[in-house]
Amino acid sequence: MTTYLADTLGHAPRRTLAATFLFLVLAVVLGGPVAGALDSSGGFAPTDADSVTAIAEIEAATGQAPSPGVVLLVEDADGTRLDDVAQQLGSIDGIAEVASGAGTPPGAGLVSQDGTQVLVLGTLAAGADADRVAEDVLSAFEGSADVEAGGGTIAGFQLGETVGEDLSRAETFALPILVVLSILFFGGRASWMPLLVGATTVLGTFLALAAINQVYDLSIFALNLVIGLGLGLAIDYTLFLVTRYREEVARQGATHAAIVTTMSTAGRTVLFSAVTVAVALATLTVFPLGFLQSMGIAGATVALVAAAAALVVSPALFALWGDKLLRRSARRAAAAGAVTTEEQGTWYRLSHGVMRRPGAVAAVTVLVML
Repeated sequence: MTTYLADTLGHAPRRTLAATFLFLVLAVVLGGPVAGALDSSGGFAPTDADSVTAIAEIEAATGQAPSPGVVLLVEDADGTRLDDVAQQLGSIDGIAEVASGAGTPPGAGLVSQDGTQVLVLGTLAAGADADRVAEDVLSAFEGSADVEAGGGTIAGFQLGETVGEDLSRAETFALPILVVLSILFFGGRASWMPLLVGATTVLGTFLALAAINQVYDLSIFALNLVIGLGLGLAIDYTLFLVTRYREEVARQGATHAAIVTTMSTAGRTVLFSAVTVAVALATLTVFPLGFLQSMGIAGATVALVAAAAALVVSPALFALWGDKLLRRSARRAAAAGAVTTEEQGTWYRLSHGVMRRPGAVAAVTVLVML
């Protein structure tokens, strides 16, 4: 398979890169909004658990949730203020019942021991959109300094928002770090390869998850793996391929044969690694918990997409850039007719130093790990 990719994509690099660009545009349009489309933050109990069955039966019999999902903590409120808060909460669409601590003696459950804090409880109607209810509740009491909103419904909504903010923050920090790592480990024009492969991986995975979400209700936690694992695998797989390609250019020159050898060796390693990672993460789907199953699906997907991106983009760039992917020192040495292998590098000397004293290195490693 990897040899076929080298033969096919290596002979048409510009068309391959043009197709990759069109794919990225499609992924941005269709897969970009996936963070907002995954609205399930639950899945912490098996679907066939007794508690889940009991909740379903209670909702069917009463038309509402078995317990309050919205809890309002009201500070220093008199009876009139509590009535206003309860009426405002009850007017929100999706709230089936409101219970207030008005008139309840201190320490009786809904009122604090000193009587300064009172709870107002809201129970959702069966089948109500919990996120929309939570958003409406937060908006309704946003300007009220004496009211604090909480409860399972509010917490679930805020959890989803936090995941989305974390993803944006991760993207903000990941890009400059990826650029620095690319320049450090790849050098020269090859530094652009992990950026392209990483972007293709993340956006391609978003597109795949958007499609999967149409069939299986994915949890918002599925997105936690995409950026970190996607960029990490992009750097890892691209490093495999670029390093081997540089070695083959030193032996065979910037020829199609060098691309074929690279893809049939390092390319096969990338494919085997991706399948191994995908299978390992896919084992999470055997657990009867929705959030674990979603993470398993996302993890397996991102591993396979990362391998596909690396195996498609890399041979096209190898054919297009050729010996320009070598480090400057290697190109100068090649022009002078000197040795152009990586045997002059720091990593080569480090690896051979480790192999000369494997026992000592193993002992020191065990001590460090302990």
